Amino acid sequence: MEKHNPAETPVESEKPVAPKRERLTRRERRRRWKAAKKAKKNEKKEYYRYAPWGKRVWNLYLKKPVAVLLVLAILLSVTAANMSAIFSGVVVPLMQAYYQSMKNQPLTPEKEALIYEESPLDDSGSERIDALPAVGEDETWTVCVYMVGSNLEDDGENDLSLVTSMETQDEKSQLASEMHDSQYDRIARFNSELGDNGLELPAFFYYPDKPVASSTVVTEDVVVSTREGCASADIREMTSGVWSDNVRVVIQTGGATRWSNQMVNPNRTQRFLYHNGQFCEVANLPLQRASSPESLADFLRFCKTEYPSDHRILVLWNHGGGPFGFGDDSIYNGMFTLKDIRSALESVYTPSTRNPAFDIIGFDACLMSTLEVTETLDGFADYYCLSEEVEPGDGWDYGPWLQAMTDNPSMNPAQVARAIADSYTDYYIRQNINVPLFKLDVTFSVLDAAKTRELYHAYGELCEAQLRDAAGDIGVLAEIGRCGSRATHYAGSYYNIYNTVDLGNYADYMSDSYPEECARIRELIGESVLYHRQNGALSDSTGIAVYLPTEVKDVNGLLYYLDYVYNVSDNDAVSALYYYKQAGCLNEEMQEYVATLTDNVPKALDITPFHEYTAAEPTFDSDGFLIPVGDDLQNLMVDCQLEIGLYDGEANAITYYGRDNLVALDGEGSLRSNFDG
Repeated sequence: MEKHNPAETPVESEKPVAPKRERLTRRERRRRWKAAKKAKKNEKKEYYRYAPWGKRVWNLYLKKPVAVLLVLAILLSVTAANMSAIFSGVVVPLMQAYYQSMKNQPLTPEKEALIYEESPLDDSGSERIDALPAVGEDETWTVCVYMVGSNLEDDGENDLSLVTSMETQDEKSQLASEMHDSQYDRIARFNSELGDNGLELPAFFYYPDKPVASSTVVTEDVVVSTREGCASADIREMTSGVWSDNVRVVIQTGGATRWSNQMVNPNRTQRFLYHNGQFCEVANLPLQRASSPESLADFLRFCKTEYPSDHRILVLWNHGGGPFGFGDDSIYNGMFTLKDIRSALESVYTPSTRNPAFDIIGFDACLMSTLEVTETLDGFADYYCLSEEVEPGDGWDYGPWLQAMTDNPSMNPAQVARAIADSYTDYYIRQNINVPLFKLDVTFSVLDAAKTRELYHAYGELCEAQLRDAAGDIGVLAEIGRCGSRATHYAGSYYNIYNTVDLGNYADYMSDSYPEECARIRELIGESVLYHRQNGALSDSTGIAVYLPTEVKDVNGLLYYLDYVYNVSDNDAVSALYYYKQAGCLNEEMQEYVATLTDNVPKALDITPFHEYTAAEPTFDSDGFLIPVGDDLQNLMVDCQLEIGLYDGEANAITYYGRDNLVALDGEGSLRSNFDG
């Protein structure tokens, strides 16, 4: 530190006198302010001169106006309706424009490395894949892409001709009627079986739906979307480079009422070939229902006959529902069931685990990495490319893995599958880095088909052991629910409909009760999941999920659950266990099956403890309240929550404010909450 010299301190009389402040005219002050502002703006321009386009435009031109608009939106939103209109009409489009401009900006080398910090590469999986033999450089590949465009492509708009609308109306009405009858039959059958056991559907299934305020402002203007459909965007990616001469991409389109790709006509079923940089139509057919097994089978037969090759990849593109099917047709409505997909495959190919028809079958669709899907595809592929979680609308990133096949023609099928997984994951992690405000959590798995069949049977053995024990102690069913609730689950707010949970997580939580069965499941997951990437809240995912009815809380969840136990599952132990868990009893056929497993006779659920709990009077004190809970009911509890409402005596109405985990068992036989109002 520099020392201070007293000799340099001026005496009082030598203190400097501050100059008088210069008096400027208003015009001069404004001139200087403008000059300073201009200099600052030029300095900012220079700073962002070499920044990526999106970042430069945002910081130089959009950032301040957007902030001003946001403030104005808040000030002008006098009512909730105004706020909603301004938010949807001004703020949301601005945010979407910003996201679209920024999400695919190139990253610096430093930021590129962040991709693998957020979603690490699966090094052990890569070692196994790279140890597999390469293919010959001259061996050919056909990539068969079956596209059901749906609302992902048409965005709710309709370019169908009047003739098409008339031609499809009868079949569309028939399908809707069949769906309604099927749902009605499932509900009627289930109610009848419950009644035979002295039970009935819980009362909450009969509660009226709560009205939801509309967030849509209706106008007389017809707004035509200018965005590129997700299917068209992926076709653009598939045709974005000149791939190797030994790679052909064959595409069938349908199932959408509008296409933003000008070559695709929604009124026809079309097929296209992309080869050697040329994209051309190779078939133009009368419109087929895109979600019919016959249409898929016809496409598979066409690819097999017209484009034979050494290796084949089948990509099924659209919405996915895991165990409940794939492919939502916007024109006819309805989806493929898993059995429909297997039927289409079997009509063209003979299933064979030694020499399957496809090297890879992949779903560019949500929630398809489940045990039920792999069981459906058994015998038709060596590897599966699937996602446990919901896929964002952009889906797979096709260009990079097709380019990788071009750069290295000797890639073995597992390496191609890994390239698909990496390109998909990197695409979204790159977006997360570019636009951290809109972070996405994703998963992607490459599964070895040779092992997934064993995994499916191992899960059936776990369910058989649980069913055997539940016949003697119905509390086992509650433990299944508790473990399922703790496992990583998928589909966000739709979880209570799809009820898919990570199988590895679930096995870990159940391992204390069933160590041998769960250890076998974990071992087979390690063998089945050849390669796996994930990030964020999904970092505990192990690569494959299973349907487990832990939250069946509304009529949609009930319909899906009944569809699963009556139609989807072909494993008697799984069906009976799930039925027992939700119904609290077994139908006659399932009772006969359980009798082959154990001498214990499963008891129907005794709902007396529930009635006693409902009738119990809460005890209030300074800490909140408590409600006594009997031992029998504690054994059956999966979860407990507090729902808060305000009762209006004059209007005789309750306003609900939501629910929270503000209540728990106190260890002394009571449910206690410290909620004080």
